[in-house]
Amino acid sequence: MIAEAVLSLSLVCDVTFTVTETTSSNTRLDYGSPSISTQTETPRRVTDRLFVELGANANRIRLPRQLSRPNEEGWRDLKDLDVADGAIDAKFTFYPTVGGAVTINRMTGEIRARWGNLLFGSNSLAGDCRPYEAPTTRMF
Repeated sequence: MIAEAVLSLSLVCDVTFTVTETTSSNTRLDYGSPSISTQTETPRRVTDRLFVELGANANRIRLPRQLSRPNEEGWRDLKDLDVADGAIDAKFTFYPTVGGAVTINRMTGEIRARWGNLLFGSNSLAGDCRPYEAPTTRMF
Protein backbone atom coordinates (compact mmCIF):
# COMPACT_ATOMS: atom_id res chain seq x y z
CA MET A 1 0.00 0.00 0.00
CA ILE A 2 1.03 3.57 -0.53
CA ALA A 3 2.14 5.09 2.75
CA GLU A 4 1.69 8.71 1.65
CA ALA A 5 -1.87 9.95 1.14
CA VAL A 6 -1.39 11.57 -2.26
CA LEU A 7 1.87 10.63 -3.91
CA SER A 8 2.71 12.01 -7.32
CA LEU A 9 6.25 11.27 -8.41
CA SER A 10 8.03 10.96 -11.74
CA LEU A 11 11.57 9.61 -11.87
CA VAL A 12 14.13 9.19 -14.63
CA CYS A 13 16.82 6.63 -13.87
CA ASP A 14 20.14 6.00 -15.60
CA VAL A 15 20.59 2.23 -15.32
CA THR A 16 23.16 -0.35 -16.35
CA PHE A 17 22.36 -3.96 -17.25
CA THR A 18 23.66 -6.84 -19.36
CA VAL A 19 22.20 -7.94 -22.69
CA THR A 20 23.26 -11.02 -24.61
CA GLU A 21 23.98 -10.59 -28.30
CA THR A 22 23.72 -13.70 -30.45
CA THR A 23 25.61 -14.02 -33.74
CA SER A 24 25.24 -16.92 -36.14
CA SER A 25 27.60 -18.06 -38.86
CA ASN A 26 27.87 -20.88 -41.39
CA THR A 27 31.28 -22.36 -42.23
CA ARG A 28 32.25 -24.87 -44.93
CA LEU A 29 35.36 -26.89 -44.23
CA ASP A 30 35.71 -28.38 -47.77
CA TYR A 31 34.04 -27.88 -51.09
CA GLY A 32 30.95 -30.05 -51.16
CA SER A 33 30.87 -30.70 -47.45
CA PRO A 34 27.84 -29.57 -45.47
CA SER A 35 28.17 -26.24 -43.74
CA ILE A 36 28.58 -26.09 -39.99
CA SER A 37 26.39 -23.60 -38.18
CA THR A 38 27.72 -21.93 -35.08
CA GLN A 39 26.11 -19.53 -32.71
CA THR A 40 27.99 -17.23 -30.36
CA GLU A 41 26.45 -15.45 -27.39
CA THR A 42 28.30 -12.43 -26.10
CA PRO A 43 27.25 -10.53 -22.97
CA ARG A 44 27.46 -6.75 -23.26
CA ARG A 45 26.94 -4.06 -20.59
CA VAL A 46 24.41 -1.40 -21.62
CA THR A 47 23.48 1.93 -20.06
CA ASP A 48 20.05 3.40 -20.80
CA ARG A 49 17.14 5.19 -19.17
CA LEU A 50 14.25 3.79 -17.18
CA PHE A 51 11.20 5.82 -16.06
CA VAL A 52 8.98 5.43 -13.00
CA GLU A 53 5.63 7.19 -12.59
CA LEU A 54 3.65 7.06 -9.36
CA GLY A 55 0.36 8.88 -8.99
CA ALA A 56 -3.40 8.81 -8.72
CA ASN A 57 -3.87 7.68 -12.34
CA ALA A 58 -1.11 5.10 -12.69
CA ASN A 59 1.81 3.42 -10.98
CA ARG A 60 4.12 2.14 -13.67
CA ILE A 61 7.69 1.54 -14.78
CA ARG A 62 9.04 1.95 -18.31
CA LEU A 63 11.85 -0.46 -19.02
CA PRO A 64 14.77 0.44 -21.32
CA ARG A 65 14.13 -0.27 -25.00
CA GLN A 66 16.62 -3.16 -25.07
CA LEU A 67 14.47 -4.99 -22.50
CA SER A 68 11.17 -4.44 -24.34
CA ARG A 69 9.69 -6.40 -27.18
CA PRO A 70 9.72 -4.82 -30.64
CA ASN A 71 6.80 -2.42 -31.22
CA GLU A 72 6.23 -2.13 -27.48
CA GLU A 73 6.61 1.01 -25.38
CA GLY A 74 7.98 -0.91 -22.40
CA TRP A 75 5.54 0.31 -19.72
CA ARG A 76 4.65 -2.18 -16.97
CA ASP A 77 2.13 -1.66 -14.17
CA LEU A 78 3.57 -1.66 -10.67
CA LYS A 79 1.78 -3.92 -8.20
CA ASP A 80 2.06 -4.38 -4.45
CA LEU A 81 3.43 -0.85 -4.21
CA ASP A 82 4.93 0.04 -0.83
CA VAL A 83 6.11 3.62 -0.33
CA ALA A 84 7.97 4.02 2.96
CA ASP A 85 10.13 6.86 4.27
CA GLY A 86 13.33 5.17 3.09
CA ALA A 87 12.36 3.14 0.03
CA ILE A 88 9.80 2.43 -2.68
CA ASP A 89 9.21 -1.27 -3.36
CA ALA A 90 6.97 -2.78 -6.03
CA LYS A 91 6.48 -5.78 -8.27
CA PHE A 92 5.90 -5.87 -12.02
CA THR A 93 5.39 -8.39 -14.79
CA PHE A 94 8.38 -8.52 -17.12
CA TYR A 95 6.76 -10.94 -19.60
CA PRO A 96 3.54 -12.90 -19.09
CA THR A 97 5.33 -15.69 -17.20
CA VAL A 98 8.24 -13.68 -15.81
CA GLY A 99 7.86 -11.63 -12.65
CA GLY A 100 10.05 -8.80 -11.43
CA ALA A 101 10.62 -6.56 -8.44
CA VAL A 102 12.03 -3.06 -8.05
CA THR A 103 13.42 -1.14 -5.07
CA ILE A 104 14.26 2.57 -5.08
CA ASN A 105 16.15 4.06 -2.15
CA ARG A 106 14.51 7.44 -1.44
CA MET A 107 17.59 8.84 0.30
CA THR A 108 20.27 7.97 -2.28
CA GLY A 109 18.15 7.62 -5.45
CA GLU A 110 19.61 4.16 -6.11
CA ILE A 111 17.34 1.78 -8.06
CA ARG A 112 17.67 -1.99 -8.26
CA ALA A 113 15.39 -4.25 -10.27
CA ARG A 114 15.45 -7.99 -10.83
CA TRP A 115 13.34 -10.37 -12.87
CA GLY A 116 13.35 -13.92 -14.10
CA ASN A 117 12.13 -17.47 -13.64
CA LEU A 118 13.55 -20.99 -13.92
CA LEU A 119 13.28 -21.08 -17.73
CA PHE A 120 14.17 -17.45 -18.49
CA GLY A 121 17.00 -17.16 -15.98
CA SER A 122 17.67 -14.35 -13.56
CA ASN A 123 18.53 -10.79 -14.64
CA SER A 124 18.95 -7.46 -12.92
CA LEU A 125 19.74 -3.79 -13.40
CA ALA A 126 20.96 -1.00 -11.16
CA GLY A 127 21.41 2.73 -11.38
CA ASP A 128 20.50 6.14 -10.03
CA CYS A 129 17.20 8.04 -10.20
CA ARG A 130 16.28 11.68 -10.02
CA PRO A 131 12.92 13.45 -10.11
CA TYR A 132 11.74 14.88 -13.40
CA GLU A 133 8.65 16.71 -14.46
CA ALA A 134 6.61 14.53 -16.78
CA PRO A 135 4.98 16.41 -19.67
CA THR A 136 1.29 17.04 -19.07
CA THR A 137 0.35 18.45 -22.48
CA ARG A 138 1.18 17.39 -25.99
CA MET A 139 3.60 19.47 -28.01
CA PHE A 140 1.74 18.65 -31.24
